Amino acid sequence: MGKHRNYLLLIIISAVVLAWVMLIANQKLNSGSYNALDLGIYTQVAWNSAHGNLFGFSIHPHSYLGDHLEFSFLLAVPFFKALPSPLTLIFLQALAICIGGFLLYKFAKRYLAENLALLWASIFLLNPLTLNALVFEFHALLLAVPFVFLSAIAYQNKNFKLFCFWMLLILLTREDLSLIVAGFALLALLEKHSPKWWLLPGIISAAWFLGATYITGQINGEGYKFLGYFNPGSSEVGLTSSMFSNLLKIFRPQNLAVLLSLLLPVLALPILKWRWLALIIFPFLGISIAGYGAGDIILQTHYVMFFLPGIFLAAVLGWQKLWITPPKFIQNLGEHARPLMLIIFISVSVYSLLTFGPTLSAVKTNKKISIADTTKAQYAANLAENTPSSQTVIAGYNTLVPFASRPQIYSFHYAFLGKRQYSNRPYPLSNDLNLIVIDSAEFITLQAQYAEREDRKVEYQSGYKRIGDLLVANKLKLAGIEDSLLIFSKEGNSNFQLYQVENAKTLDSGKPIQIKIPGAINLDETGYVEIPVAGQITKTTIDNYQLELKWFDNKNQNLETRILPLGYGLKPTSDWQTNEIITTNFRIIPPQKAAYAKIRSIIPKGAIVLNGWRAAEIVLDKNIESQSDELQLVLNKN
Repeated sequence: MGKHRNYLLLIIISAVVLAWVMLIANQKLNSGSYNALDLGIYTQVAWNSAHGNLFGFSIHPHSYLGDHLEFSFLLAVPFFKALPSPLTLIFLQALAICIGGFLLYKFAKRYLAENLALLWASIFLLNPLTLNALVFEFHALLLAVPFVFLSAIAYQNKNFKLFCFWMLLILLTREDLSLIVAGFALLALLEKHSPKWWLLPGIISAAWFLGATYITGQINGEGYKFLGYFNPGSSEVGLTSSMFSNLLKIFRPQNLAVLLSLLLPVLALPILKWRWLALIIFPFLGISIAGYGAGDIILQTHYVMFFLPGIFLAAVLGWQKLWITPPKFIQNLGEHARPLMLIIFISVSVYSLLTFGPTLSAVKTNKKISIADTTKAQYAANLAENTPSSQTVIAGYNTLVPFASRPQIYSFHYAFLGKRQYSNRPYPLSNDLNLIVIDSAEFITLQAQYAEREDRKVEYQSGYKRIGDLLVANKLKLAGIEDSLLIFSKEGNSNFQLYQVENAKTLDSGKPIQIKIPGAINLDETGYVEIPVAGQITKTTIDNYQLELKWFDNKNQNLETRILPLGYGLKPTSDWQTNEIITTNFRIIPPQKAAYAKIRSIIPKGAIVLNGWRAAEIVLDKNIESQSDELQLVLNKN
């Protein structure tokens, strides 16, 4: 009865995890918050594969196998074909992790009482890092988690043939998962198993990694592009730093912080079975010596799944050792020792879940989603649904996912830069573009990403002209506008003027830019306001000034802060002349309780971080210098 009860409880916990992940996923999709490219990429690969073009995609100019060798991703294709939605991929990813929870339970039952095994499986599923990986985006990497646990079970059962079979599936899921297979080889060596247990996995993992990286390099024509991680200051592919200097990066503080963040939620128990940490040593070394090193990007994204299976396998064995032969200071607690251990472990797990995972922070993020966000996302979704898949589209970070189910789609940021990922080679586009769907706020994101980045500064400065030339060359005209979302098509006939240019006398002095706005505006019956912002620069500049708009209620509480691109990014201030006044005609949706706004011009500077939904957003630096006077605008509601 206890056994069936535990399985039932694990099913319930898995259902809760699935429901929570899908709830967040639906909210992200309906607010345009899947903005890290990955779900859009996998959606296009799944769509093309389901239509006979295996691993075909156009977001990068080669087969997806030129990015990663992820043959196991084909397991997801029949499900996507039956239900062609990005959410299908998210569900399959979460299901794979839940299956992993059941397999961890099976592994743990060999060493612990069934209730303790259930506890460990539950903690794995409810671990904040597990949930981070699930709500971030989709990655085939997570499909390997069941294979890792099955390999561990076969290893402990001394079933070599089955062990090799699961190792093979790990390798087929992604080429760099060979680092985990190499970890199993090292584990077998440390535990002094017969040579076949460590020699064969060691040779196969090394051969597969070298062979797979060579194959991907041949497919994309530039070499294994992700070696560029070791030198992010350069867009050239390859290892340009000495191996010695790379090894010194292991000792950077952020790498130690990540290691502690992985170990402390499980009470550092893996250290008691340190040999099993062999499963994470190679991924950890690889990430530690990468140019950016470890950090939040590891703990908040799919990368954490290189570590969590090994951490939890070692933690289960460490708990067994602590439970059976506790140290003297625990023995002195007598009969209270084990209950106290459980209380501490559960308390730490609950605290971690609420503070480091997408739980309370996800609720907070949900409250920050604006009417404008959901309106733009719904408009993009409806447009995508009514745009034939035969049409060629350029879409931005926020709009790539809904448009990804088609043979030809391109990413706006690559088109803007004119360069491929991690490369100085040109980004090829179709000669016949039908549609560009871009949230003009993306120009702010691009400014935060690339304006000060040495290896992309030139491409950023020329990006605005590149987009303008692209519109002209493809005869694309404004077809629609929804808040800051712009749609350009060959049939575009919108009468809305994004901006106007008029001649004016030059300004003798003053702040870098002078802006003028109406003293008051009216909210129309559709919930929009029109704000014409006239701007004039005092001297020509390569900087791009943007508009900071802060909405306040009647109690002077800041409701929302938006950064809007002057000239909608199509007429940036770096292209303005001193004898011109450029009026940008914003038509946007204010918050429901907005009473007035404060407006000024700034040069946006800040960092791109992951919010409570693990979606990318810009956090501006504090005390950003104003480039204009601050003006106030009253909102009249009829």
